[in-house]
Amino acid sequence: MFWITWRQHRAALLGTAAVTAVVGALMLWMWQGVLELNAACSALDCWLGVAGAMGDRLRWVYALLYLGQPLLGGLVAVFWAAPLLAREYEQRTYLLAWSQDVTPMRWLVGKVALLGAAAVMLSVALAVPSWQLVEEMKVSPGGTFGMTDYRALELWPPTQVLYTLFGFALGLAVGMAMRRVVLAMGATLLVFAAVRFLVAGTVLQWLPPLRLTVAGVDHEVPLPPGAYYLNAAFPGKDLLYQPIERLATFQWLEVTTYAVLTAACAAAAWALMRRATR
Repeated sequence: MFWITWRQHRAALLGTAAVTAVVGALMLWMWQGVLELNAACSALDCWLGVAGAMGDRLRWVYALLYLGQPLLGGLVAVFWAAPLLAREYEQRTYLLAWSQDVTPMRWLVGKVALLGAAAVMLSVALAVPSWQLVEEMKVSPGGTFGMTDYRALELWPPTQVLYTLFGFALGLAVGMAMRRVVLAMGATLLVFAAVRFLVAGTVLQWLPPLRLTVAGVDHEVPLPPGAYYLNAAFPGKDLLYQPIERLATFQWLEVTTYAVLTAACAAAAWALMRRATR
């Protein structure tokens, strides 16, 4: 099963591994640069020092951090998982593959185990350097990068790994449901992107925010340190925010959400395949 899986999926595996290696290497390079600049920067001149020294690389830092893992999850979903079952039905090769000694369920479990393990390893390989870069940005003197705990919510390594697993399970379910490779790939990409944007854009509203009343222009409002603010502070208007103490709760809420979605997609793919092979 390992050799067959490798032969059938080696192009997608090697291509995704190459992209992951390039993105991971760039993150490590940028992490080394931030590390050195932090060491040479004082609190007084940090804003000009680090930001000026990073130059155009500053834009790439954020691009790699916030697009790297979704890119990996999308590649796994669209090019690994979506064609896995859809191609068998579209090319009717399942008639041969599942008529041998290997049952359809055993065939599916073997493929999913091997490809899923590869997806997790690539995801971890990308999550580790990205989190190193985030941690170094958060401790930059003077807050040069503006990287806070809440801005790094989507970059928590367990969440990054679950992104990829969700994409893999989603691609399996969509491919099994549509049974056409191109349609399955397109639909998987759309659903994966929609779920990612929906969760990332609403997760900080899943718990009711706390309120801080802004009395007037002449009154200074003690802002809670490390909090995430859902609106701007105006006189006579309540300031809505999520305290830093809820950060771990939001992290596990997001991880649990993707874990449930992954399990639901995997169960749907399993059920559709059992129905099709009865």
